[in-house]
Amino acid sequence: MRFGDFELALDRYELRLRGRLMKVEPRVLEVLAYLVEHRRRIVSKDELIETLWEGASVSDAALARAVGQARRVLKDAEDSLYSIQTVYGRGFRFIADDSAPAEETSDEPELETGADSLEPEGADVPRPPSIATVQAIAVLPFEDMSPGQDQRHFCDGLVEELITGLSTLAHLRVVARTSTFAYRDRKTDVRTIGRELEVDALIEGSVRTHGDKFRITLLLVDSAGGCVLWCQRFDQAPDDIYALQERIARSVVEVMREPIDSRVTHPVRVGPSTVIEAYEAYLRGRELFRRFTISTLRESREAFRQAVAIDPSYALAFAGIADSSSFLFFFRGRSPEDRRQSEEASLRALELGPDLALAHASRGTALWVAGLFDEAEASFLNARRLDSSLFEVEYFFGRFNLARGRHQEAAESLRRALEIRPSSFDSALQLSMALRSLGQGEAAKTYLRQAVASSQLLLQHFPDDLRTLANSAVPLLFEGRSEEALSNLDRCFAKHDGDPVILYNVACAYVVAERYDRAVEVLTSAIDEGFSDWNWMTHDPDLEPLRLRPEYHLLLDRARRQAGSEA
Repeated sequence: MRFGDFELALDRYELRLRGRLMKVEPRVLEVLAYLVEHRRRIVSKDELIETLWEGASVSDAALARAVGQARRVLKDAEDSLYSIQTVYGRGFRFIADDSAPAEETSDEPELETGADSLEPEGADVPRPPSIATVQAIAVLPFEDMSPGQDQRHFCDGLVEELITGLSTLAHLRVVARTSTFAYRDRKTDVRTIGRELEVDALIEGSVRTHGDKFRITLLLVDSAGGCVLWCQRFDQAPDDIYALQERIARSVVEVMREPIDSRVTHPVRVGPSTVIEAYEAYLRGRELFRRFTISTLRESREAFRQAVAIDPSYALAFAGIADSSSFLFFFRGRSPEDRRQSEEASLRALELGPDLALAHASRGTALWVAGLFDEAEASFLNARRLDSSLFEVEYFFGRFNLARGRHQEAAESLRRALEIRPSSFDSALQLSMALRSLGQGEAAKTYLRQAVASSQLLLQHFPDDLRTLANSAVPLLFEGRSEEALSNLDRCFAKHDGDPVILYNVACAYVVAERYDRAVEVLTSAIDEGFSDWNWMTHDPDLEPLRLRPEYHLLLDRARRQAGSEA
């Protein structure tokens, strides 16, 4: 390989300048050869590490040292025409002065960078800020670079765990998952994303399988200038996935920790399973569970069962089975089989994970299903004591209190849930319901507006999510967007496919729209399809105007009989 007065023979690890052998470290020669070979484009840090270090964990300092030594080698030539430029936030580029002789061209296309994107050697340009200056951060969806493109759930799980871990740092504002996932599959410049999310930095990542290992790459990027503040690579065999999750989360949290007097209040953990297939099934189950329709609850339960079949000691997966079964019991027909599965799975989760907050929260929901309200409340409080930062604890407890008509307690729990996960559409909507029941109309409107924003982001990902579409109608109506809300309701009713949860939510929205006859019609359909949560109906503030009509009480009695209750 020749360029100017240099001759580089990588097979012999030799670099000669006008025939004179130069003393250069092997790794520096590799870096120089790779940049020369790809001189028509910018080479990223990731690419250099991936190719030359074969994915090993390499610090920024080690890479900078190799590039710096390669630069010094080039400068050793008198009147050298060559140098290595740093393109902040992008990588490195081997360049020649305009007077340099023509080089052999590459088949690779020239990467458009713009005249102002390159930093000439020695130029007086602003340097990137330090990590200590970051006060707001967002974790973007990770890129699945595995050969089979089959690691999406694993990627999403990593993002969620990073968000959870970073949220424990008191000095840091962390953007919610739903907001960042709006950028999935969108080729948007990091500076644009930073402006739109109002953050100082972004975490980007990729996951790929390499032989029998997972390879995860993380970049912390300054959102103002696009430069990389920190990067790290992790390699782990798939039979040690728990250690990998913990290692990644702790590494990122440590990097973002404030230099002085910052404390991580809760260690990040994903549960005791070390089997990647079980963990992926669990993540798939949680994603389905959050969509909260009859079909997705059933699918989520099946995914959790798959996780348990792979790893019979997976406490969180048993908690997932219990959660899916509990809400299936509430939403459709109060099946004794759903109740049995809720009971058995919650007990097994608690047995396997006595210190897991989610196991206690799931047990509390199962006891609620069984009508053991005092015991349920004790379980929820135990869960909160174990982990006050877990979304499910406050969300389940908030629903429990709302169903019992304890609106003040419900508002407190749902407000905590929303602080933990600001993107939670359900939490915002139900908090507004609790506040309306408490006579706090202005505060309720604030959370209704938040619910509208969250629902719009959800519908970007799941445009056919009829439950979100139905629930979004209520905040739209309060905002005066009646035409849009009624259009959504008509669409939901036309496509409900017998789901009583969707029908019930449509009925509630029709009440808010003061379409009472239509509301009675749809509520009747919901009960015909199996909706039997008469206790929720009794305390739902959306149905308050309907309680003046005799049809409401007839429907409530039908729901009670369907539930087999004497209340």
